[in-house]
Amino acid sequence: MLNALLPAEIVELELLDPAIREYVQAALSDNTRRAYRSDLQHFIDWGGSIPATVQLIAKYLADHATSLSMATLSRRLVTIGKAHTTQGLTSPVNSELVRLVFRGIRHRHGRGQRAVTPVRPRDLLAMVVCLDESLRAQRDRALLLIGFAGAFRRSELVAINFTDIERVIEGLIISLRRTKTNQEGKGRRVGIPYCKGPVCPVKALETWLQASGISEGPIFRPVNRHGQLGERALPGGPVGILAQISCCNSFVRKVSQNSHL
Repeated sequence: MLNALLPAEIVELELLDPAIREYVQAALSDNTRRAYRSDLQHFIDWGGSIPATVQLIAKYLADHATSLSMATLSRRLVTIGKAHTTQGLTSPVNSELVRLVFRGIRHRHGRGQRAVTPVRPRDLLAMVVCLDESLRAQRDRALLLIGFAGAFRRSELVAINFTDIERVIEGLIISLRRTKTNQEGKGRRVGIPYCKGPVCPVKALETWLQASGISEGPIFRPVNRHGQLGERALPGGPVGILAQISCCNSFVRKVSQNSHL
């Protein structure tokens, strides 16, 4: 039943003409398609339907005013709206009643978006210094330093391939083919300079590449407990674990608890 209610971009893609399907898949990332499915499933499980009335959507918002964040409610409205417009239906999401209810929830229950505390240079130094010379530690050192120097998102870090790295006199230039803020494939180029001391990102990356023997494909990959290197890129989640650590002891504890990474 759910597939019949999903936006046209994400329903039964195999039924579309191959040429159309290719561009639909390119327009929406896997994460976006999963988010659409999850959001609409939540609405349907609650008792919603497509098409929905203005009153039904207003009630849905009111029922979840205290249990869901404003960002989640906003995303759910976008999904419900798409479920209507992609089927040629008028979206009740744009009604004045729904707008007023959403605004009222924001005024009464709205909270500022959670901010992630940034890693400070001294914390980064503590993380790097406490690492040993194992293969996994060399990867983590390069990952932390390159991520910090380039201000990369975790999704950008794990997407870096060997061919995206250009050596220059000043250090490295890393080409990002696609970013969260640039979905059109134009990408951007980020310079990573040499620096003195044990926190040089360029030297850390070169050491990791030499130790791992990586000469093609993704540069940041899983390393198991036996020191064996995986072939695919690290998933974004584990990178988030590494990137959000604020001190050396926490770093060691988190890594030891995730020995499969």
